[in-house]
Amino acid sequence: MNQEQATNFLQNQLLNDLISKFESLEYLPLDSTQLSEQLHQSGINVKYIGKICQMCSLQHIKDLCICDMISRVCKKVLRNNAADLMKNLKYQLSQKLQSDQSNILEFSMIQELNTKEVQDIKIVLELSSNLINESCLDFLNLLLGVGKESDIFWIQIIQKQIWYDYSYNLDVTSRFSMQYKGMLLYSLQQQCDISFAISPALINGMFKESFPLKEKPQFNVQQKAYLLNTSKIARKSKRKNIMNQEQLFQSLKWSLELCLLRKEGDDVFSYLLCEESCENANKALCFTKPGHPSQIKPLLQIIQMSMDNLDTALQYFEQILQILDSYFGSSHPYYFIIYSIFGHYLMESGYFNEALNLYESALQCAIRLFQSHQCIADIYSDIGQLYFSRKDCSNASINYNKAVSIFEKCNQYQSIKYANILLLLGQLLQNQQQNEQAAQKVEAAINILQQFEYSQTDLLMEAIKLLIQICNCQNRKNKSNQLSLELQLLQIRHSIMQ
Repeated sequence: MNQEQATNFLQNQLLNDLISKFESLEYLPLDSTQLSEQLHQSGINVKYIGKICQMCSLQHIKDLCICDMISRVCKKVLRNNAADLMKNLKYQLSQKLQSDQSNILEFSMIQELNTKEVQDIKIVLELSSNLINESCLDFLNLLLGVGKESDIFWIQIIQKQIWYDYSYNLDVTSRFSMQYKGMLLYSLQQQCDISFAISPALINGMFKESFPLKEKPQFNVQQKAYLLNTSKIARKSKRKNIMNQEQLFQSLKWSLELCLLRKEGDDVFSYLLCEESCENANKALCFTKPGHPSQIKPLLQIIQMSMDNLDTALQYFEQILQILDSYFGSSHPYYFIIYSIFGHYLMESGYFNEALNLYESALQCAIRLFQSHQCIADIYSDIGQLYFSRKDCSNASINYNKAVSIFEKCNQYQSIKYANILLLLGQLLQNQQQNEQAAQKVEAAINILQQFEYSQTDLLMEAIKLLIQICNCQNRKNKSNQLSLELQLLQIRHSIMQ
């Protein structure tokens, strides 16, 4: 394969496959790190994020790509500035040692040092760190502030370098209407390896004030150099830290799953499991940055454990919405995902009206982002199940059929979700004693699920049981006996596989 063929393969297949996964929400990266991981897993170099930004129709992916490009350019500029600053500092220190004429020195900090202090490594390291952090503060205010100098910087440095590195023409004036400010700030922290407090005052002051960042950031250039010098120890320590986090999240998931036994098991035992799950979720929050979407998962676990006290659950839900607002802005798929999850919790706890309101909010958000998408069908399905649980068959039927229609528009005829909605619709029709139509829906669902027999055995057995009931109502004994035999064989295979 020559270079031209490789380029065509990349653009025509790999990039299109990745973008289709973005658009189906199979991939939903939250930050620069996750975006880079998904690019590398797909065999795509990071330099193609400009191309992805042009090809993808989803605004949240465009926003993330733009943040990543800006941050990577800033990393280059900051490192070059730090290198130049260190060269200048080295020259200034040598001048100080060679001459006592303080007026020739550029840095006022050096003028205050005596010859002995100049030779002290700790003092010099502290001095260099202060100079780099001051330079970093000026740089970030130039990037995030307003004024003539900021305009020139964005046009002459950011825009030109993004075009050179990623072949993407960035509209620099779009920063004034940027909604994803939190995402940009976290992306700068990740890519540039700098630390600063992300506060509401900073987010509100971005691209509105000349100096939105008040406190000096910590540019971790020296620490990074140390890690490189002790690479084996650093890698081992980092790997151990990641493993500890993974173990914690696995423990969180395990305790949450066990906690679901509270409805069936011993009350005292289930209470202890519930306490453990909340404790693990709070521990997981310690591993995440405040205001970052990675906090959403443990917060949702806490909400689920707090549904006995609706006011407490609502407080945590508001906290999640604040994270979404400051990080993503007003529109992102995470909004309708969170609305749907919390709606499900409310429905399970018996708050049907509140659940319906959240499902409708999720639906409005999803329709605003996507004209026709299977995620909209999922929400219609949830609303249908809510109405069915309240024995409102008319509204349940309306929402189930809307879900079926969207799945068919999206060409999802062979998907598990399509089979599931057909099964739900068949159950509704049987409840309304429309057995012939119910049998058609359930048989169609079974035909799809048989393709996923090993991964969807439980759902397939549930569908066969429902069809047996329908056949019994229709006095189709031969069909019922045939299905019963098929079910027995399926149960035997399932028990052997387990």
